[in-house]
Amino acid sequence: MNLEFHKLGNFLQLNIFEFQAFLLCPLPEHTPCDNTISRPQLSISHDNTTVRLTLNLPSTPMESIQNYEIYAYKQNATTSSSDWKKIGTVKSMRLPMAVTLKEFQCNCHYAFAVRAISINNNFGPFCEPKTIFTGNTSIEPRNASQFL
Repeated sequence: MNLEFHKLGNFLQLNIFEFQAFLLCPLPEHTPCDNTISRPQLSISHDNTTVRLTLNLPSTPMESIQNYEIYAYKQNATTSSSDWKKIGTVKSMRLPMAVTLKEFQCNCHYAFAVRAISINNNFGPFCEPKTIFTGNTSIEPRNASQFL
């Protein structure tokens, strides 16, 4: 398996296999971003069309966070979404916490990102996006910064 990340301006290109490319658009940012909220740590696993996100928020008191927003980005052989889509908001619970997402299409590349929202409705920074391929070939989730 050949797996590489390349920085292309504001885009990240993930080359998987021989000729497939996965371009990530920049994440939507909320201005101003509250930098007192730490950047979430995200890990991801999947089984066919079910995705499990596990997140942690080090260095930020759990009681100061009310919600987490989950964003996704999808690409398959014929189509590519042009933007990140907010797919849900979950209430803050004891960390680390896990969220299970179901009914994803097979043979698609997905990227996920999470950010915290404080009890004062301030938005924290996004985590590093994590990517998966929901196909027959198992690809270990990667952190974009590992390859830049």
